[in-house]
Amino acid sequence: MHENALSLSLSILSLGGLLQFNSAYERFAPQCLAIFISGVTVLLPLAIACLAVIIAIPIAAARAHLHIPAYAGLAFLSFLLALLIGWLSGMRTISGTVTGLCLSVSFFLLIACTAGCILALFFYRHPPDA
Repeated sequence: MHENALSLSLSILSLGGLLQFNSAYERFAPQCLAIFISGVTVLLPLAIACLAVIIAIPIAAARAHLHIPAYAGLAFLSFLLALLIGWLSGMRTISGTVTGLCLSVSFFLLIACTAGCILALFFYRHPPDA
């Protein structure tokens, strides 16, 4: 089932002119599999970490750990830092290197922090008066 879906998607891409394959070996070359596996090894932990950040910040807001201006300020600060890091990771000398990968991961984590802070504003609960 998965092999048919993979070959179908590769044939659609090759019909569109995005991929050029000369033989069946090039289509399923070990290098393609290595690139796919290395992408999954980065993508899956990154997705889990981003979801953890997006969920953890509103939970902290529901427990009234910070106040509303702190969540708003953190959202703005993380968004501006994410824009700066995204710009840096897209430079020609950095993209495709280990530094570029680290900057890209930090970009996504900062965007997750921004989304979590925006959600935290909706889940914020005022602390009880002690």
